[in-house]
Amino acid sequence: MNHIISITTVVMVFGAGSTFAADPADDHSTVAPACKDLEYLSTLFAFHGRPHNLDADRPVTVLISHGYMVGFSEARKQPVWAAYRVSGAKRDTHYDRPPFFHDDLRLPESARIGTATFGGGFDRGHMVPNFAINTQYGKLAQMETFFMSNICPQKANLNQGLWARLEHTIVDEYASAWGHIWVLTGPIFGDAPTPVKKLKDKGVTVPIPSHFFLILVDTHGRQDRSIDILGLKFPQNTPRSAELTMDFIESVDELERLTKLNFFPRFSTRRQNTHEKEKASEVWQVDEEE
Repeated sequence: MNHIISITTVVMVFGAGSTFAADPADDHSTVAPACKDLEYLSTLFAFHGRPHNLDADRPVTVLISHGYMVGFSEARKQPVWAAYRVSGAKRDTHYDRPPFFHDDLRLPESARIGTATFGGGFDRGHMVPNFAINTQYGKLAQMETFFMSNICPQKANLNQGLWARLEHTIVDEYASAWGHIWVLTGPIFGDAPTPVKKLKDKGVTVPIPSHFFLILVDTHGRQDRSIDILGLKFPQNTPRSAELTMDFIESVDELERLTKLNFFPRFSTRRQNTHEKEKASEVWQVDEEE
């Protein structure tokens, strides 16, 4: 295995004296009533706990589906985080892409933004990709990725370029070579995000993210002993032809600061200091022999 090992890769076993930094009272999130019966699935999709929302001014509704979960912000009218996991497989399922998007009826009507496309050259950008969930979890789970609660306004060049290639790389290369990859992703907003008006859905505007983040975790097939973390940040104006380089690497701490989220709330203080403060030293690469 070759991740280009960095300071963020350390073998560690939790000891009896480990302390946990997260305070549940700081999490301004609520599981949607319609998802209570699926709450047991949350541990399958989020590594060391679902992200905590530290933004008291913008509560988050947690929506749990059959292959992923998201934290949806009614104030932002889009997900502010999404979590899923992929694994290597000897056989893949590959259903055709569904032609329709759907409002998410688990949200109150006031939080639904309609299924029309965005104006201004913005795609309906999946946070949890149709491709990954299709090949990993089947048809129903794939269709759930087309809920608008999983969608952000994303520039076409990013959505159809580097972002799409990375979605495939995570499944086809990383998970295939290393087993299980946990993924956290979502938007980053500036201080005063510009709104975009939905086409055909009159009067509906959605704030435009300035960037998107992607955090990958490889546990080396072991739940807690050894992990690699790769944090990435992509501007909306990323060229379609861009390749994954060091320029996109960011620390987990900085991504948490920008999003007001705690991505790994069950990390010990020691593990936060080890894995969240420093940027990875290189992008992940798979050895040809793996």
